[in-house]
Amino acid sequence: MSAIELSVFPHSMPSAARPSTPPGQTLSALSQDTPTHLRLSSVQPYSSLQGVYQQKAHIAAAEQLHHKYTFTDPQTFLNLHLPQADSAESSNLNHHAAALHTISLHTVEKNMYAPLVSELNQVVKPGWSVVDTSNHADPDSAFILDQTVKPDLSLYDDRLPSNTNPCRACDTECFFELKTDAADDPFADNAPLKERTALTAQHTRGQVITYLNAIQASQFRTHSFGVVIVKDKCRLLRLTRSGIQVTSAFDYTNTLYLHQFLYRLSRAEPATRGIDTTFESVAPATAPTAAKIIGAPDGPLWQISVGDRTFIVSHPFTRSHELPVGRGTRCFVAVDKRTNQKCLLKDTWRVDGYHAEHEVYERLKAQDVKSIPGVLAAADVEGQVCGFHPESWSTPNDTTRRHRHYRIVLDVVGIDLTKYPSSRDLVRYVLQALKAHFRAYTCARVEHRDISVGNIIIVKTEDTSHALLIDWELARYHDDQGPSAYERAGTRPFMSCALSQTTPPPRLLVDDLESFVLLLMWMAVLYAPSHMSPTERASYAKTFDGDSTAKKSLLGGGDFVVNQFQLVAQPLSKLLIVLCKRIRVRYLRSVDAGNLKEQQAALNDHTWFIDILTHSLASEGWPTDDAGARQKVATPPPSLLKRKSVLSQYEERGLKRAKQEGERGPDKEERGPDEEEREVAAY
Repeated sequence: MSAIELSVFPHSMPSAARPSTPPGQTLSALSQDTPTHLRLSSVQPYSSLQGVYQQKAHIAAAEQLHHKYTFTDPQTFLNLHLPQADSAESSNLNHHAAALHTISLHTVEKNMYAPLVSELNQVVKPGWSVVDTSNHADPDSAFILDQTVKPDLSLYDDRLPSNTNPCRACDTECFFELKTDAADDPFADNAPLKERTALTAQHTRGQVITYLNAIQASQFRTHSFGVVIVKDKCRLLRLTRSGIQVTSAFDYTNTLYLHQFLYRLSRAEPATRGIDTTFESVAPATAPTAAKIIGAPDGPLWQISVGDRTFIVSHPFTRSHELPVGRGTRCFVAVDKRTNQKCLLKDTWRVDGYHAEHEVYERLKAQDVKSIPGVLAAADVEGQVCGFHPESWSTPNDTTRRHRHYRIVLDVVGIDLTKYPSSRDLVRYVLQALKAHFRAYTCARVEHRDISVGNIIIVKTEDTSHALLIDWELARYHDDQGPSAYERAGTRPFMSCALSQTTPPPRLLVDDLESFVLLLMWMAVLYAPSHMSPTERASYAKTFDGDSTAKKSLLGGGDFVVNQFQLVAQPLSKLLIVLCKRIRVRYLRSVDAGNLKEQQAALNDHTWFIDILTHSLASEGWPTDDAGARQKVATPPPSLLKRKSVLSQYEERGLKRAKQEGERGPDKEERGPDEEEREVAAY
């Protein structure tokens, strides 16, 4: 969670007629919550270079949701998620199946659209409509690597549209993706590995992920639905914060499953369809004081209950909800409806296995830990959980995590750390957060485990400012037993070299301390005034998103690397050199290092770090006019963008296939799960 000032502007404003739809957001890479886990860091908004060097969206999305699927038969899927609408359902649908036989015989995909639209519109509730959106990308849907979506068909309800775009993820109830080649089927029902590895299959799987995610990211939702049709086979999908539920393929020309799905979905209550009805629309005229405090005099406004208290919010100012799975955190500037107190409301899907965040704050407050916010209210949202599946469902290689919808309200709205007034203030803020971390660890026996730029905020008073260490939702108590989750906790750019390994060792205190060092270095590269060229800055910045070896090059390079930063603030350069020399001892293996083990053991203590920062702040020469500002970063050189690789071959095949209009043969190329990631490590 990053509690920055509410100073960003959405792509578009939702219509007052559609109060359940929040707008898309355009933010810097810093306005984020921490990522769900390490594997998602390549497609999430929080990356050092803001997506400049990332994989193609569809392949990346497929890669990142590896092993996040559960499978069942279509009837079980329907019975669980969309109970029968009424007794007349079967008689109303029986005459429709025959009409689909001719549609499945088309060999050119676009020729399927019109007859399918005509047929399906006879099934959905009057006022609802299935629309051909295959040639209309939604400009407000670029949530994964700036990839806008344009599903083949989209289902809309009978409410007024939020905008004039033919394709509107913010209004979509369900999407349809059509394929005419069996090689495009994203899943294999009768195979141990149900996620097919052919590039064409990965591409389809990535497409449906981006479509499902666009619905979820642009609306207040608990889940979203989709349909994939490959020739005469069909699959139903449902995305939650834990993963995607998929049905086995069924012949939609001989069964009524597709018709039943649309019939029931269009007649279901909003909550059953996935709309989060706990967000209640509020007219600005009925809450003028709250609207003014929030800074949204014209709305839209929503009312949210947290326990027995009610808060008014407008647009979220974070983007972590734009990820397909995970906590989906949205942060809002909020106003207590009863007292008109300005505060921060965090709406998230907390992970089972971790302590509820308000419980962590209570433990910290009991031990008088300073530099943390206070809690006004907190509670789970009743009945909203995901990741729980009946025993009959297939969960191959299951890494889905159970999530509970949760809200916590903090008593302060901070400013992002990147808006520090001077480099000396930056170090002062980090020292305050470090001291909070020290007391939490030694007195409250709580490990934060997710030190990042977004988790230190600035709070200004009339005559001074100070920092708070926030976002304790991944915290762990010293006396906790067993692992808390399936994946590593942390934010990739600030994750220690040790934890960035494919097979990391057990987490230690020094991992959090190393994250503080990487945080300062990252800020120096991207926000501190320097004489680096944009290309040099890009080269160093990308290292933070790399693996363990790449990060060690920063720490191992010591004074050489830091001097290459060419910082205007020389005291900051000297500080970073000292910190690098200390922390890189952790990775030395030389037999000539003397008392190496003793030096390494000494790193598992806050004292050395606090002493170094304190001494640095007392030194002279700190500039007073070097406030934090995003520095210019170069885009990839053309030679890298055009580089011959598996991805470029994939693009060439895609162009060829588009020209052939369905006359291509199946692509049988199979690839290992890690090949794409290795291929894009080019710069």
